Amino acid sequence: HKVELMPAASVNSFCYNHNGTMLIAGCSDGTIRALDLTSNKSLFTWQAHIGDVCGVAYSVDETEVFSVGSDGKLFKWSVHKPDKVLKSYDYEGCFRDSSR
Repeated sequence: HKVELMPAASVNSFCYNHNGTMLIAGCSDGTIRALDLTSNKSLFTWQAHIGDVCGVAYSVDETEVFSVGSDGKLFKWSVHKPDKVLKSYDYEGCFRDSSR
């Protein structure tokens, strides 16, 4: 599969859904992108973090996405409203940008 990420950004982390038809990618520009691998189309992109997204994961029922960023935040997002933060936590386990 080849899916273009526009605008271009490095993918730091990704996670497939249970059957491998969708992928979420955490990118160096602070965005999370959802991709449909059956059609090779980008479904949506949202600004998730200030700085890199270090990791992403689906919830067990795949209705939520978790992300951790270099801004020291861990967020829980709704798949149905991807730009809406459901929960926010301070998180020190990811590399932090010391300039912030």
